[in-house]
Amino acid sequence: MDELPIPNRKLIEFNPGLAGKSTSILSSRGCPFQCRFCTFSIVMGRKWRPRSVKNVVEEIELLKDQKYKDIAFIDDNFTLNKKRTFRLCAEIKRNQLDNLRYVGDCRVENATFDMLRALVTAHFIQMVFGIESGTQRILDYYNKGITLAQIKQAVKNANKTRLEIIYGSFVLGAPSETLSEVRDTIKFANKLSITIPIFQILYANPISPIYRELVEKGQYIPQKDDWKKVFKIPDISPTSIPTKVLMRLLEEGVNQIVSKRRVIHHLFKALKYKYYVDTIVASIIKRKLKRVESIGQHQFP
Repeated sequence: MDELPIPNRKLIEFNPGLAGKSTSILSSRGCPFQCRFCTFSIVMGRKWRPRSVKNVVEEIELLKDQKYKDIAFIDDNFTLNKKRTFRLCAEIKRNQLDNLRYVGDCRVENATFDMLRALVTAHFIQMVFGIESGTQRILDYYNKGITLAQIKQAVKNANKTRLEIIYGSFVLGAPSETLSEVRDTIKFANKLSITIPIFQILYANPISPIYRELVEKGQYIPQKDDWKKVFKIPDISPTSIPTKVLMRLLEEGVNQIVSKRRVIHHLFKALKYKYYVDTIVASIIKRKLKRVESIGQHQFP
């Protein structure tokens, strides 16, 4: 992996949309897991292949010289090797790169307090947990290899480290998933002490295990142009809850989660962190500039 050249970001015309100049880093490839809805291990291979810590730090140093402020690690398994994660955090601090902001994702069974604390001290402000469901049956169907207890512990550890933003991703619409299980997932998300729950309808493409499963069971007849499509599973699975029903349940769930009390809680929490304030200020300035440009174009065509 270290033999691959570092991307030349000077070829990209950057247009900042948030608090600072941002980009992404892919520090590893491959995924040893086989989640039923995911194609990452099929596309990238099941063998996890990391870049060296030295090579990753060299790229971060280059990005700092190019005035980047926010870096997202987009590896599918960024924290798979804990020793590597600890080394990377230590090198970020040793090379005085902890004045940049970092985000990444983490499997819940890997989210120990010590590792999350190391990430926070290296200035990782945000982590994403792939939670997917609030029922063990659906987690097992997805082949996630995690438990509800592990999810709760990961979120607890993240909060103890004072991680600024904790995302939890959830997927709805699995074949045979019941209305009760969908509601249980929404309730589970609401009870977790995460900053933002992200809900999405289950999607799949023709190389995904779920798509092949539906075809093998005779529940979906493949079409010639399927290769260029991405499907909502509820639209092609006869045992899934219809998309319209899921959307209605999601709307009800969001109303529960975005309660006045929860919004106030996160508003006060947000004001403790400079990143939130920077983001809000940058957003206001961007809107003002757009308005000025619009007025200028109107007056001077």
